[in-house]
Formats: sequence, C-alpha cells, structure tokens
Amino acid sequence: MVFVASFAYYIVPGYLFHSISALSFVCWTGKDSVTAQQIGGGMKGLGVGSFGLDCNAYDAKKFPIFSSNTFDHTGQPYNISRILNEKAFDINLAAYDGYSKLYPSVFFAFTCGLSFATLTATITHVAFFNGKRIWTLWKQTASAAKDDYADVHTRLMKKNYKQVSQLWFYIILVLMLALGMVACEGFGKQLRLPWWGLLLACGIALFFTLPIGIILATMNAQPELNVITELVIGYIYPGKPLANMTSKTYGSVSMGQALSFVNVFKLGHYMKIPPRSMFVVKLVGTIVASSTYFATAWWLLTNIKDICDQSFLPEGSPWTCPQPQDDFFYHASTIWGVIGPLRMFTKYGIYKEMNWFFLFGLAPISGWFLSHAGVAFSGVLVFFTLQYKNNIFGPEWWGLANDDHCPLASCPTAPGSENVSARDKRHEFVFGFTGSAGQF
Repeated sequence: MVFVASFAYYIVPGYLFHSISALSFVCWTGKDSVTAQQIGGGMKGLGVGSFGLDCNAYDAKKFPIFSSNTFDHTGQPYNISRILNEKAFDINLAAYDGYSKLYPSVFFAFTCGLSFATLTATITHVAFFNGKRIWTLWKQTASAAKDDYADVHTRLMKKNYKQVSQLWFYIILVLMLALGMVACEGFGKQLRLPWWGLLLACGIALFFTLPIGIILATMNAQPELNVITELVIGYIYPGKPLANMTSKTYGSVSMGQALSFVNVFKLGHYMKIPPRSMFVVKLVGTIVASSTYFATAWWLLTNIKDICDQSFLPEGSPWTCPQPQDDFFYHASTIWGVIGPLRMFTKYGIYKEMNWFFLFGLAPISGWFLSHAGVAFSGVLVFFTLQYKNNIFGPEWWGLANDDHCPLASCPTAPGSENVSARDKRHEFVFGFTGSAGQF
C-alpha cells in the first residue's frame, strides 16, 4: 500500500506531466510574444499568473501534507528557542538568519491564503450586495426608534417590556476597555501589547462585526478574524508572540462574543423574552464563566510542573494539552508573532504567492455585476453573435415572430365597430398572406 501511494505521489509530476510544475497561462496566451513569455514564464520568466500542481511546491515533500506544526528547512520541528531572546521574549534576528526560515505544511499555507481571500470577499460581498440596504437602514435608525419602521415583533416588545438602555452598553464598554488597558499595561507588561494595540484590535472587531454578522445570518457560516488580527499587528509590531496572540484574542474573540450576544437577543426577541432579563443573564453568565476559566488556568499553570510540554512529561500524563486549539495557538504565535508576516508572505519569505488570494477575494464584484447586468449582457451577446448583419440563420417557426400571436386583442368591443388593422392581421393569421381587405 505504501509503495502504491508513493508511486502515485510521484509518477504524474515526475514522469507523465513535467509541465504541471509550472502552469504558465499568461505565457501561453502569447506564443509569439517575448514580453508575454518573460512576464508569465513560470520557470524562466517572472512567473506572473503561473502556478504548479505538483507535489514539490515549497519543498512539500519534506513535510506532512496536513499539519498545523512548523518545520525548519530540513523538515524537522522548528526549534523556536534558537531564535527567541529569553528576557525580552522577542525574535533574535541574528540567530534567525543563522538557523532557518520557517516552513508550515503546504496545506496550512494554503489555508492562510484562503483566509486572505475570505477577508476581502466578505467585505466586497457585503458592500456590493448589501451596502445600499445597510445605508438605508442606517439613515432610518432614528425613525425606527419612533416605530415608523418597526415590525410587529419590535412593537410588541416595546409595548410589553422595558428596553435595555444604551447607557448600560456604554458603561460596560468603558469598563472592559479599562480592564483591558490594565491587563496590557500592568503586571509588568507581561503581555507585551501596548495600549494602542488593544484599541486597534477592538477597532478591527468593530469594523468586521457587521459584514461577518450578515454573512453568518445569510449563510450560517462565520468567517474568523484571527488571521486579520494576527496579520495587522504582525506587520506593525513584529517579533512579539505574546502581543500578537493578545491582539488576536481581543480582536477575534470580542467579535465572536458580540455576534453570540446578538444571536441570543434575536432569539429572545422572537420568543418575547424580557430584554433586561436576557441582558442580566448574559452578563452574569459571562462574568462567572470567564472568572472560572481564568482561575482554573492560573492554578494549573502555577501548580502543574511542565504542563503541556510533552518532552518532559512522563508517559500517560494527563497534562499534555492534547486539544488541537492549544497546539494551533502555539504555532500561530510562532508564524505570526515571532517570525511575522513580513518574513513569511513578502519577498523576504517563501509564501509571497499567498498574497494573490487577496485579489481572489474580489470575485463577488463580478457576481454582483453579472447579477445586475446579466440581461443586458445577454442581449448584447445575442445581437452580435446571432443577429448582427443577419449572418446567422436558423429554422423558421412559430416562436420566432416578435408577436404574442393574439391578433384580435386590439379589436374594439362596441357593436358595429371594426378595427381595420386588426381585421387585416386576422386575415393574415388565418389565410397566411399579407394584404388589405379590398385586395382579398
């Protein structure tokens, strides 16, 4: 079985189809153009629009196909301790240059590219397909508060229950931001995220809550914010893994909690549950759950020696942290925090082609254009391909006539009156020729 799998893994790119390593479509469009081949050549040109489907892209043969782990150039697990400054807990560039660039699995790198495309696709889809509706509702907000645009559920809720005051939300927002500032700037600044990084993460969450909420409501699929939060802070504040993961948490988790809160209130809205009761239950539940989680994690980290470090734990230990999200968080901090997107997805890294996925995310624009201009485009296409200069001829049949085949529809109904044109059309329809009544 291993032999068959290995043979199939190599035979296509290695023997049957060598060109699959560099499919250069831009080059192929201009077989006689030196410029086109210089721009689009995947092996000897610039490689614009060229890609490969073989198994050796990004040295893929050295790594597992599906893995969230990180590797060095030899295919061994990436030794992060070799490039970290122990005291500052940031990257040592000299050690990094002397060691190796970081390699995730190709599938993981491709997943990052899809995340790039998802970000731009979310924004463009909502902007083009829902932007006008959003703007209209935004302008109607004041009127909606006066029941001018409120539906029956909203009117019933306002009539029977006290609404949650906006002041409650503002107070919680200010308190949570203050606590976040204390967490980032206090405790000896162990999180390494400055105050402006916290505000940036919250701003990203605020910006994406509406478009991602619309996608979630219409498709029951929620695009995640972890990549964009890691990407932005990774560019602005590189080499800081703890700062990167803190920004990721405040950005992506805050938006997820906001959408969960809206989801609960929407369900309660249709079930006619008192809004203030829902607010209090959600608030108390969040405080109790987060406090319990924090206290438990703090106790485990301070009392369990070598927790999550499988190289030091005895066999069969229950403290190996086997959950995928634990491992994923660690490797994400290495990719986006320690190494950073500048050394991963630009000319200084290996996976710069992943940036093309940002452009792929603009695909909803073409969908919007075709949905609005489809009829007009079809008309122009039919005219030039089938009707222009009458170059195309087809069989004559009843359905080709630009008529509804109802010649009597225009006849007057008053007794003794007659519509001449309708009479002529009736004769033509019945007897199969064109002529006036007199000629007949």
